[in-house]
Amino acid sequence: MRKHLLAILLVLSLSIGLASQPAFAQEFNHFAVGIRGTYNMYQDDEVELFSTNFDTSYDNSLGVSFDFSYFFVKSFSLEFSLGYTQTDMEVGYSGDTEAYGTLTQIPILLTARYHFVFNDKVVPYIGAGIGYYLNDMDNADGNGDFFDGAPSGVESFADDAFGYHINAGVEFFIIDRLALNIDLKYVLMSTDIGFEGAGYDQSSDSKVDVFSTGVGIKYYF
Repeated sequence: MRKHLLAILLVLSLSIGLASQPAFAQEFNHFAVGIRGTYNMYQDDEVELFSTNFDTSYDNSLGVSFDFSYFFVKSFSLEFSLGYTQTDMEVGYSGDTEAYGTLTQIPILLTARYHFVFNDKVVPYIGAGIGYYLNDMDNADGNGDFFDGAPSGVESFADDAFGYHINAGVEFFIIDRLALNIDLKYVLMSTDIGFEGAGYDQSSDSKVDVFSTGVGIKYYF
């Protein structure tokens, strides 16, 4: 987590330096809409199933989010985001690693942001927020080695869950109302994962923390 926080601070420091450059005139617009592609790096954790601790890991993944912002004043905004991503999950035990399933997430995020408005061309920001994550794990049958021999009707699951995040980024205005957005988030989130059906009922709390790097475009109006 420390290196991810350092990355957020580095981007923020560089963008504040760039923001000291001369600006062009730009009117204040209260609303903005945008789309952002994300690259998501997950943290390893462990789960306890059948009274056994398994290491968990998630593949890095690509995602997308659609964003809507409202500016109360030029330096403070709220951003609502709706995203989508998928990642493959593996479990490990005694040196062996087996496929568990594919986790699909739809994050619904609300982020409060403070914008450093030194000029109107380069605008860095910091923020923090809360999210609700719609989670879905592929059915156990045929998911991989972990479920070999599972009877018909057994389904794996991941519960929906709340999460929290810190945020930093910068917007580079290409023209008055169109900005390139670079966005960093560190998300803290945990959820129950497991499987049930056909006499099975196993679940365990698991962290799904993620460091997300996003690049997108935003239009102000």
